[in-house]
Amino acid sequence: MASAGISRQRCVVSLLALPMIIVTTLSASGSSELDLESKLTSGRVERIAQARALVGDERNQIIGSLRSIIQDPLMREKNMAAVVGAIEILGDIRAVEAVPDLLDMIDYNRFWGATKEPHLPDRIVIGLPDTPDPDELGRHFPCVTALVKTRVPHELVIAKLRCEKDDTREKCFVGVLIGTEGRDVAEFIVQSAVGREKDTEARKALRSALNWFKAYDYYERLKKVPTSSSSGAGQ
Repeated sequence: MASAGISRQRCVVSLLALPMIIVTTLSASGSSELDLESKLTSGRVERIAQARALVGDERNQIIGSLRSIIQDPLMREKNMAAVVGAIEILGDIRAVEAVPDLLDMIDYNRFWGATKEPHLPDRIVIGLPDTPDPDELGRHFPCVTALVKTRVPHELVIAKLRCEKDDTREKCFVGVLIGTEGRDVAEFIVQSAVGREKDTEARKALRSALNWFKAYDYYERLKKVPTSSSSGAGQ
C-alpha cells in the first residue's frame, strides 16, 4: 500500500513538472537568457519536437501509473482514497486513454468503493442522489466527473446504456451525457438511439434511460421551490 501511495505522489509531482520540462528543453541552446517566444518562432523545430516528445512520454507514464492503480482489484477494495485520487487526476488531465476504465467503473463510490452488499443498506440508500445531475452524482461517483472532463464521446456512453440493467449505473451514464452535451441534447441523443435500435432488449434499455431525464427535470424544479427559511426571511 505504501508503494502505491508513493507511486501516486510521483505521478502528481511529474505532472506538475511538465511545464519545466518544456522550458528546460527549449532553453538548452546555451543562451544565457530564456526568450521562450523567440525560441518557439525561430525555426528550431527539432528542439520543439524534443520537448513535445518528452512531455508525451511523461504524460504516458503518468497515465499508465494511474490506470494501474484503478485497475487493481485489491486497491479498489483496500485503498479507495488512492483509487479516487487517481480517477480525479485522470479527469483533470483529460486522459482519454483511461475512458474504458472510467466507463467500467462508473458506479465506483468514493465512500465505499464498488461495494453493493446488503450489509450496508443505510449507507447505500441514504445520500445517493435520485437525479442524473452530473454535479450531484460527482459527489459520490468520481468517474462521472472524470468522464465529463474528458469529454467522452456520446457513442461510447450509448453503447454502455444499450446493455445496462443496473439503475445506478444507468443514472450515472445519463449524468455523463448531460454533463458533456447538456440536458436537451443528451435526451435527443438517447431518443435518436432508441429510434435507430433494432435489438429489442437494447431498445428497452435505452427507453429506460430516458426516464432519468424526467427525474432530472423534477429535481431542477425542486431546487427552485423556496424553502420555509428563505420565504420567512423575506417577510
